[in-house]
Amino acid sequence: EDEDEGQDEAFDLPRNDLMSGLAKDILEKLGRTEGKNAWKARKEALEAVQARLKKDDYLIKPGAAVLDLLRGLKGRLSDSQSNLKPLAAAVIADVVFSLDAS
Repeated sequence: EDEDEGQDEAFDLPRNDLMSGLAKDILEKLGRTEGKNAWKARKEALEAVQARLKKDDYLIKPGAAVLDLLRGLKGRLSDSQSNLKPLAAAVIADVVFSLDAS
């Protein structure tokens, strides 16, 4: 039985802190609505999350900050810019996928 436990640990891949690799104002950017180019800031924030997930090999640590991020991403599903809605859905799916094994 001890050998089986050792094998399980060998497949326990290290997870990264997603939020530490993102800008401190990522949630503010995701929710930005003021200004002519606010949608661009929201798009950049979505792309930044997506790029960080890819860099972390889709292995992230769960936590309260990730939950806050998911709440911010959820708001983008009803974004006034229709081109951001599918991107938001894809990023949410990536985050959930990244947490799934934990």
